[in-house]
Amino acid sequence: MPGWMSAQEALEFDPDFFVKRGENSWQMDTDNRRIHSRFGFAEVRVQRGKEGGPDFDRVVYGEAPNINAVVYGVDQDGVYYVGVVVQQRPFADNPDGSPADVPIMFGQPCVMGFLNRIVGDKIAQAFESPEDGAVREALEEAGVRVVEEIVRAGHHSPNPTFCATWSSLVEIKVNLEKLRQPVDSKELIFAAEYLPVREVLRRIAEGEVDGVNYRSATANDALLVWLARHPEALSS
Repeated sequence: MPGWMSAQEALEFDPDFFVKRGENSWQMDTDNRRIHSRFGFAEVRVQRGKEGGPDFDRVVYGEAPNINAVVYGVDQDGVYYVGVVVQQRPFADNPDGSPADVPIMFGQPCVMGFLNRIVGDKIAQAFESPEDGAVREALEEAGVRVVEEIVRAGHHSPNPTFCATWSSLVEIKVNLEKLRQPVDSKELIFAAEYLPVREVLRRIAEGEVDGVNYRSATANDALLVWLARHPEALSS
């Protein structure tokens, strides 16, 4: 079966499921046609026409503050290696739109994560910094023990057609000789491989290698931005 079920099926298993989820679960704002949760929102937005009135509508999605971080290191020979997180994504359908059974495994050349909320009232919210969030995710997901350098690299838009929010980009240079396997099993992370840049690009070009799909667009765009900032990695 696919890695997800409908809301109705969840209620059949546990009538109190969404109540127990609390703020992590979805809430409905019917006046604004908006569904929102701690981790993101979906809402109807209306494009203005030339006269300033409504022209057409579209459902857009937005995420809570989050980071996409490229974790990399350089070996003794000057070869650049990038951390690739191998992670199951249960909500991703097949390319033809059918539910994926078994859920698709993705190879992502960056770590991703939501920033921890450190102040949480409804008037003002503060979050940990992108740098702190990126290091936390790298320690959890990418097997990092020693961070040598961390640089904020601006933002990128996951998909401006329907995603309203931007993700913070961070570069984390690590010591390749001091790594471990990730332990964050709740995220369905199966491995964190450190691969030469050229091998990562080869796998993206091929698409799927050994049952792992390397066509995760947001993760690959983070890698592209990193490569644009570090062109020397291509010649290593």
